Amino acid sequence: MKQDKNSVNAMAGLAEILGQKSDCEAAVELYQKILKLNSNSADAYAQLGIAWQEIGDLEQAIAQFEKAISINHRHIKAFMLIWV
Repeated sequence: MKQDKNSVNAMAGLAEILGQKSDCEAAVELYQKILKLNSNSADAYAQLGIAWQEIGDLEQAIAQFEKAISINHRHIKAFMLIWV
């Protein structure tokens, strides 16, 4: 399935809003959809990690932060969050 960048950006924006409104389960679902469309998005993995962290699943959160770092070795947000 081919999605344009605007659609992915819109989904990411919605996922971030859902996370801020404490609907982290819905945010996780959206970030997972985004990653199916673009599995090389370090930002999406980092945001997915934040959502898992908010849910309380630290093992999943760390795994997502590590994935973000493996894609982008300079992803400062993921580096910072992995130690929180």
